[in-house]
Formats: sequence, C-alpha cells, structure tokens
Amino acid sequence: MRSWLPAAVFALLAGPVLAVYYGETKEELLKELGKPSSALTRGGREILIYPKGGRIELEGGKVVVVQGLDVTEGPVSAPVATAGEPVVASPDAPKETETAEEKAAREAAEQEEKDAATERAKFEAEMDKAIQDLESGPTEPEESPLHQWAEIATNVIVKALMMLAALKLTTKYWDLNIEWGGLAIAAGADTAVRAVLTVLGDVVLKLPSMFYLDEVVAAFVLVAVLRKVSHNKSLARAITITLTSKVFSIVVGSMVAVAVMQGLFG
Repeated sequence: MRSWLPAAVFALLAGPVLAVYYGETKEELLKELGKPSSALTRGGREILIYPKGGRIELEGGKVVVVQGLDVTEGPVSAPVATAGEPVVASPDAPKETETAEEKAAREAAEQEEKDAATERAKFEAEMDKAIQDLESGPTEPEESPLHQWAEIATNVIVKALMMLAALKLTTKYWDLNIEWGGLAIAAGADTAVRAVLTVLGDVVLKLPSMFYLDEVVAAFVLVAVLRKVSHNKSLARAITITLTSKVFSIVVGSMVAVAVMQGLFG
C-alpha cells in the first residue's frame, strides 16, 4: 500500500498532462487546452501556438499536426495526411519543415510589406520636399558671371543712348547750341558715373539699390561737362538742360531700358 502512495502524491503535484489526439476538433481542443498564446493561418492551415513550445496545426477544423505536446489515442488514432505534406506522427518524430508553398507565400508577403514600406517612405519624402518648396518659395537659377556682365553692359549702353537722345531734345528745346560730339561726351560721362556707382553699390557694398545717389552725383558731373562743351558756358542753362534730361531719362529711359532688358534676357 505504501508503494503507490508516493506516485499518487507526485501525480497530484505534477497536475494534469496536456494531451491531444489527431482528428480532434478545434472546439474540443480549446476546451481542453484553453486559448493559445498566438494563432496564425498559413497555406490553408490554422496554427495554434501554446506556451513552452506547444504547436498544433488544424486543417478543416481538426488536428492534423502536433508538436511539443503528448498525443493520445482518440477516435482517429493516426494523423490526417495531406498529399505532398509531411505529418508529425508523434512528439519523438522530427519537426515539420516549411513547405515550398508556405515559403513562397511567406516570402511574397514579406516582399509586399517591404514594397509597401518603400512606397510609404518615397511618398513621405516627396511630401516633405513639396512642403519645403512651398515654404521656401520658387528658386531662381543662378546666373553665370558672363550673363550678369552682359546684362550690365546692355543696361549701360541703353541708358547712354537714352541720355544722348534726351540731351539732344532738351538742348534743342531750350535753344542751346551743342554739337553731337559734345553731347556724346556729356552722355558718356553721366552714364560712366552711374555705372561705376551702381557696380560699387551692388558688388562691393551689396546694396539692392543706390536710392538715386548715382543720379545725383551724375547730375553734378553732367552740369560741369555741359558747361565745358557748350558755346556760351552758361551755368544756368547747363543746370536747366541737366534737370530736364534727367527727368526724361528717368521716366522714359527707365521704361525703355526695362523693355529692352526683358526682350533680350527675359
């Protein structure tokens, strides 16, 4: 009598042994083992994972593969085999390897997930770039130094021609006799002073505008040159011609210069 007592006590302390049988329904399985720690579906089979390495596969709602758990004899004493798929008949048998179909399905799912992640990253990058472009505004391409100097030279030539035309019209209007050579010298001096001050302010001082300082300095130079090239050397007439020519060149000449620059350089 004493010989079976330790075995009975050990069996009570060890608790119930988890065991299933092939062909057992999912309802019976859950009733006996409870809910699994995780579950997934692969290749038409439902796989239930239990703690401590227990793995059960069901096909058509019935147990077909058991790993890591004891298998007992039930109404179906042998596992249900599917053509082309290995079935583990007992816990001592080698574990089932992943079939070619399951591997292909898993790799396809992983590739789809990677492709989706790549598309999301690309879309987010495009959205970030679009937001940055909206915040920074449109960017204009940098002009080459040659292009910049061509614009400056064209602007100087156009303004020089407009000043020459303005001087000719105003001297004729105020009846002041100055030869074409003298007018060209006066227009060249005025344009040279404005060009030097513009380049000095733009390149050296980095000023967006000279605020008509170049026009004021050029006006004094123009008065002095007009007195030299005119026949009567009149200061009053030189000042009158300068003021009239300046108004004409600023109002009319600026519009003509802008139109020419837009036509040539866009």
